[in-house]
Amino acid sequence: MATALEMMRSGNMGWKAAAKAYGVQRITLLDKLSGRVPEGPTHVGQKTVLTNDQEEHIVK
Repeated sequence: MATALEMMRSGNMGWKAAAKAYGVQRITLLDKLSGRVPEGPTHVGQKTVLTNDQEEHIVK
């Protein structure tokens, strides 16, 4: 993702070519370039209810 964005910013690739070359959806690249979506990793889904220790206790 970061490499695709860098290639686009430097003018070495267009968004279609970068999406295809790096396996990223075109709309995702455009959203990140426009600032609609943060460039860093994003967390998907809800926050967990249990802590890791609680989950491990239940599993045991």
